[in-house]
Amino acid sequence: MGNSTIRLQDALDYCQTLADLQAVIPAAGYSAKKVFFCANAVMKKFLSSALKWNFNRKVLPIGITNSWQQDYPTNLVDVAYIQDGYLLEINNTSKPRPIWPLEAVQNMPETTHQYGRPGQICTLLNKDLQYSTWGATGIGTGGIQNPQPNQTIVNPVGASIAPANPVLSVRDPNGNLWIMTKIGTTGNYGQTLGINNQPPWPATPIFPSFQSPTTVPTTLTDGTCVWTAVNPFNWGFRLGPLPPQTGVPYQIYPIYQMRPPTFTTLGQFLDPIPDDFAPAFMDGMVAHFYAQVTDPKIRAKHSDSITLWEKSLRESKSSQDRTRDSAMMYPAQSIMQGGDTYWPNSAQPIGPAF
Repeated sequence: MGNSTIRLQDALDYCQTLADLQAVIPAAGYSAKKVFFCANAVMKKFLSSALKWNFNRKVLPIGITNSWQQDYPTNLVDVAYIQDGYLLEINNTSKPRPIWPLEAVQNMPETTHQYGRPGQICTLLNKDLQYSTWGATGIGTGGIQNPQPNQTIVNPVGASIAPANPVLSVRDPNGNLWIMTKIGTTGNYGQTLGINNQPPWPATPIFPSFQSPTTVPTTLTDGTCVWTAVNPFNWGFRLGPLPPQTGVPYQIYPIYQMRPPTFTTLGQFLDPIPDDFAPAFMDGMVAHFYAQVTDPKIRAKHSDSITLWEKSLRESKSSQDRTRDSAMMYPAQSIMQGGDTYWPNSAQPIGPAF
């Protein structure tokens, strides 16, 4: 069950009670494209990055840190922007298991710098992340280690230190992107002139997209391992600095605001907007319909209605801002040294001073 019990049709019915808007609202049985245009514009503005709504926040595990692997592609289709995140010491037996915060940043560059654990996270399209090359013997950018034929990949779950695995995301010879979703031993496809033959990568894999989020992605069995295709225009995550080759394995939990949904039918609910804030959504619909009126005297009301709608948005958002923000400046190291001294953070925005 979603947040809302109110449908787009209910919002449209409200707008139709205003006589000034009768001329621009499509009659029943006619194209509703204008309604969808207005509703999608309102939803986009409602969930814009300037307003971080609690009801639009999402957190989930997307993988476990791997040796020298900075980038973690996924098939998530609903990422708008990263808020923050944390790392869980997945194999630690203490109670509670240690959790370490991740600082959200933008446009983190590739790096070869490593430390005991990452301290920052950003989100990028999968196409902009780093990938290994199956069977290649050289080291790629960012110190990438490539998976080899007949290579045993060790599961980090249950390991006291991270196993020295290769980077478990691959760009195949066709340019398609894959992530390992089942750990095992890779296949042995023989060699030709000293170059490892490739697994039988499908030329046109399928994968989820924002328009078709339920599509089951193509998989490829490679020995006892399984690779899963990822959409180059879905979202992945970059950590910094690099997890070391044999450090502590951490489960990665990004926290992000979800992408605004697209209206395609009048029967859709206003999710993720809950019923509490439905009046603010309806105010936005009214404002956008006023912009479509041809009569200049009536269209002039658009300016006032937009102002009232933005005021309604601010008031709705302020209703969630009754508690102190947990963001703070924090020391990067103790008096006795130690701590996160080797990567730039909010306490040391240009890095440590040596």
